[in-house]
Amino acid sequence: MKTLVRMMFLVALALFAGSCGTQRETAVPSAEHRTALEALQAGRFLVKLDAVYPSSASPWQHSSHTEYRELHGSYFAVADGKYTSYISLEDRGFFADEFPARKREGLRAEVSGGKKMRNGEIRFRVKVTGGGLVADKRIAVFLDGKSNKCYVKITPPSGNPLQTSMSGRVYPSGSAGK
Repeated sequence: MKTLVRMMFLVALALFAGSCGTQRETAVPSAEHRTALEALQAGRFLVKLDAVYPSSASPWQHSSHTEYRELHGSYFAVADGKYTSYISLEDRGFFADEFPARKREGLRAEVSGGKKMRNGEIRFRVKVTGGGLVADKRIAVFLDGKSNKCYVKITPPSGNPLQTSMSGRVYPSGSAGK
């Protein structure tokens, strides 16, 4: 009798657990996400930067390079193969060497990618070249799967361990107001 009651209890529990199964949340991209994705694919976008994060690979031990820091109005943009950037006065000390440009003229950008990652992000690569740069810079923009939020990594080529990681939002070039 005990065995029959246990079996019925297990069957009832299995039925109950099956009916209460969690539904997977479907990733429904917002209008902001679609606009940001189209801007990145067209190579005409602006990234407003919100914060910079410490890099464990950084050779420097100075506190400004190893601590989280909010950014104040800094951005970079690509339009028609041209690269521009602006660093606010508050952020200029941090970005003295790492940032690809500080309002330099004649910089070019090649945008490639659009590769979907496992976590739903979409990765775009931006290669910045031009006069005045010590070395070409490589930027990876990881667009969130649902919004216009992004994560940015700036890595110099040739094995240099210095890497800068930032967060921000992607907008179509010229529409977000600098």
